[in-house]
Amino acid sequence: MVRITTYDLKNFTEHLKDSTGLDFTEYAQAILRRRLEVFLNKWNIPDIESLLIKLQDSPALLNKFIEHISVDTTEMFRDPGFWRFFNKTLIKPLSKLEKINILVPFITSDDELYTLLVILFENNLLDRVKITATSPFEINLLRTASGLYTKKKFEIAEENYRRYKQNEVAEISTYFQIINSEIQFSTKLINHVKFVKTDLVSNYLEEEDHFNLILFRNRMIYFNLNLQNKILEVLYYHLAKSGYLIIGYKENISNFVLYDKLNQIDKNEKVYLKKR
Repeated sequence: MVRITTYDLKNFTEHLKDSTGLDFTEYAQAILRRRLEVFLNKWNIPDIESLLIKLQDSPALLNKFIEHISVDTTEMFRDPGFWRFFNKTLIKPLSKLEKINILVPFITSDDELYTLLVILFENNLLDRVKITATSPFEINLLRTASGLYTKKKFEIAEENYRRYKQNEVAEISTYFQIINSEIQFSTKLINHVKFVKTDLVSNYLEEEDHFNLILFRNRMIYFNLNLQNKILEVLYYHLAKSGYLIIGYKENISNFVLYDKLNQIDKNEKVYLKKR
């Protein structure tokens, strides 16, 4: 199995940024190294230098690389307890707003976004909601916007949805359709989402965009502390007064400067409210 040193990783990310514009220089090294090693072995590439050459020469391989590095192993309605909390605690204050702006930054897969859409639909809120989903990688945006879903992921989604509903007969199939033997999530729901290519730091959202909810669960672990701080500053700026910021339950922002500008409303689910 190919192993990558810290020196190799630093050189690779810097050269990749220069040659392709893809910036992984501030990603968490341990996670990035592990995913790179898996990718090298999967594609039988002998070393990091050969990978860099192949990525420059093959757009198709570059897309595969982006998907491998950025896609996380999540599922629709993963952590059903969180989504029940979301439905019970946050839907009510959001429903009091005339218009609801929601940001889902750094999407790496479609599952979290699709889950959110289902819950908003079931609470009759979609007509008042504007959702913005972002990623630095166009391939992730295109895949999520397509709605295409695998059979295996659909079966997992069915089980998680029943756990969320606490009802064995709950069916998530109403939000999917079969098209030419392919499973597709409801385009009617996806049409409520605006997809924006941005990393939030070097290229920005519109200055006037402010969001009542920012759903940023389980993403910070992929970035180093410096990039985490930069991203959180941007998210805080775009968070509306009394807006909600949600991070992963294993993530911690207590050491960041903006922490004092937020009220933690749930310690277990890591839900924060921007102070007025």
